[in-house]
Amino acid sequence: MTAIYGHLFSVGRGIFIFSPALLLVLPVFARFHDRHNRESLVVLSVSATMLCFYSLYHSWEGGWGYGNRYLLPLVPVLLLPLPLVFERLRQGRSPWLAAFVGTALLGGFLVQVLGLSVHISFVLHRYGYEEPAYLFTPSMGQLNSHLDALLSGYGIDFWLYRIVTQVGWDAAVVTALPWVVSMLLGVLLLTAKRHPEVDDGSEALDLARG
Repeated sequence: MTAIYGHLFSVGRGIFIFSPALLLVLPVFARFHDRHNRESLVVLSVSATMLCFYSLYHSWEGGWGYGNRYLLPLVPVLLLPLPLVFERLRQGRSPWLAAFVGTALLGGFLVQVLGLSVHISFVLHRYGYEEPAYLFTPSMGQLNSHLDALLSGYGIDFWLYRIVTQVGWDAAVVTALPWVVSMLLGVLLLTAKRHPEVDDGSEALDLARG
């Protein structure tokens, strides 16, 4: 049970802590199950299998990696119902939902900034992660340690800048381009307006003929 809790909610490895966008899926998963029964069963079965498998592993925490590297492949699978969240968001009926979505996405962005901007090896040597304290104690967790290191200017590692200075602009552009394109596509999908289906009267004409 400790490993299961650690994988899901602990401050050191909790998948919902390091990928807060997953919280958005919880309220709409029942609707996703109603619309896509088989797909939802696949999501649940794959998630349960991976969670149980890595919870039984003796080193379930996965070493010194940032966040939960064992369950990381599950994140895109668990996010399959996310379009239903944005469908409700477009309806504009709940300002609380908009605030919830904004908070979760901003939280996920900040978590990734902390992981990418500070070199984990330097943080490890400075703060000396002690097991199991850093997994379950907020003040000793990775997020707190990385935030403290970033604010104090210790171990800062802007990887894209290093690629530019050590390899070249061409390598940096090739590395960053998929991320930029993905972000732009995401913004376009979120802001695009659906065009209502035009009724050309064919259905009514068929009924009249019948």
